[in-house]
Amino acid sequence: MDKKLLIVQVAALGYDLVRSHHGLSWEGLEVRAADSIFPALTCPVQASFRTASTPAVHGMVANGIFDRHLMKPMFWEQSARLVQGPRIWQNFRQVGKQVAMLFWQQSLGEDVDILLSPAPIHKHHGGMIQDCYAKPDGLYASLCRQIGRPFDLMHYWGPGPATRRQTGLPRPQQRCSAMRPWPRISA
Repeated sequence: MDKKLLIVQVAALGYDLVRSHHGLSWEGLEVRAADSIFPALTCPVQASFRTASTPAVHGMVANGIFDRHLMKPMFWEQSARLVQGPRIWQNFRQVGKQVAMLFWQQSLGEDVDILLSPAPIHKHHGGMIQDCYAKPDGLYASLCRQIGRPFDLMHYWGPGPATRRQTGLPRPQQRCSAMRPWPRISA
């Protein structure tokens, strides 16, 4: 039987919280504590996860960057090229295994098989067109058809998802896990 590794990174979901509510195993999954890096911000932590290195090595030291050419700060940029260094799944993929990334920062252009990431289109005079980048092509449209609506990106992050579960993201991991050759994962 092939061993599988599932990394679920949820902001503010700490080991102690999981242990106090579900114990140290959940539906056959073993939960282990992980030490964070400094600074413990979304982009540096996710970059450290995928490279097994520190911000000094992978280059993501904050949730934003300062572009010296443009002379302006830019936040939540999505290019995978902002994260330097080899990925922890490179050897895994070289032997024919598959990797998916769902809703990680700096994921656009990442060398994975399935990718889903918010890609809102901001209008010049305010407002937003809610959209997602997906790999393979057509994944986002297929997921929207299956759930009967687009993802509600206005309630994707912050305190909103906990209070607005019915309008938040529709558990896309359940839908992506049904894609072949991926095994179905119960949530």
